[in-house]
Amino acid sequence: MSRSRRVLFGAAMVLTGVTSVGAQIAEARLARVRLLRTGDRISLALEMTAEPRKAALRALSARVLEVEAGPVAGPIRTEELVPPSGVPFIKQVSIRGFIAANGAVFVRARVTLHGPASGNVRVVGRVVYVDFTAAPSPLQTLPEASTFAHAPRAPPSH
Repeated sequence: MSRSRRVLFGAAMVLTGVTSVGAQIAEARLARVRLLRTGDRISLALEMTAEPRKAALRALSARVLEVEAGPVAGPIRTEELVPPSGVPFIKQVSIRGFIAANGAVFVRARVTLHGPASGNVRVVGRVVYVDFTAAPSPLQTLPEASTFAHAPRAPPSH
C-alpha cells in the first residue's frame, strides 16, 4: 500500500481525490474524503461509489475517533491527511483499510482532534458524514443548599 501525506485546501476542503475504478458497479469503493463547514459544525465526508451497508463511529480517547464504513471492494490507499490551519476540531485524518473477521474490507478513518469535541455519524445515500461540534461544557455546579434564600414558613395551623 502506498502512503502519502497531503495538506488540504480549497472551498470544499477536499482531503483526497482517491479515484474509483468501476464506479458503475454496485460494490462500494471510497471515491474521496472531504471536509465541509456549516456554521459551527465541521463534517468529515467519506464519499463512496455506492451506499455502504454499515457505518460506525467509536471514540478511542477524548481526542481520537474512528469511523468504519463499508464493506468496500478493492484495496484502500493508506493516507495521512492534514486540514489547512484554522480548521476547527480536526487535526489529522488517517485513512486505512480494515479487514473484518468475515473477510469483508472496510474503510477506517481515524480522526485526531485538536481538543475534546462531540461527534455523530450519519449516512445519506453514498456519503458517510461524521459531524463535529464543540464538546458540551460541563454542567455548572449549583450553589450549596445553605446559600439559597428560603421563604419564611407560616406557623402551623391547628
